[in-house]
Amino acid sequence: MLRALSPYIGLGVGIDEEVEDLEYGNIRTYRLRLDKTLPFTDSLFQVVTMLAVLEHLDFPEQILKEARRVLRPGGIVLITTPSPKAKPVLEFLSVKLHLVSKKEIQNHKRYYDRRALEELMDVCGLRLEKHLYFQFGFNNFLVATA
Repeated sequence: MLRALSPYIGLGVGIDEEVEDLEYGNIRTYRLRLDKTLPFTDSLFQVVTMLAVLEHLDFPEQILKEARRVLRPGGIVLITTPSPKAKPVLEFLSVKLHLVSKKEIQNHKRYYDRRALEELMDVCGLRLEKHLYFQFGFNNFLVATA
C-alpha cells in the first residue's frame, strides 16, 4: 500500500512485527510490535491508518492515544476492525475450513461494535467523524480526527 501511495505522499511509514526494516525513497518500514508507545515525534503525521490492527492490540487505548499524539491538529485516523458478528464466521473459516490463518484469528483480542468504537475514540481524544459497517456487517470502517 505504501509503495502505491508513494508518489502522492511526503513520507509513508509502516509498522508491523513481521516486516523488515526498510528505507525506500519516501517509504520507511519498521519491524516493531505495537505495545503502548510509538517511536515518533509529536504532530508528525497527517494520517494514521490501522487496517486490521486494533483487534490484535493488547493496549488499544494507549496506542490510539499515541496515534493522537503523533497526528497533526486536524489529522485523520482510518481504522478497520472486525465486529462481534464476524467472530463465529472467522473462527469457522480458520478452524474448520482452514481458509483463514488460525493463528491470525486466535490473535484477535476483541471485536468492536460502533458503540465500543465511539467510546474508545472519546477516551483517546479522537472525534469519530464517520462509521460504516461493511462486508455484511462483519467489519467496521471508521474515520476519526485529532
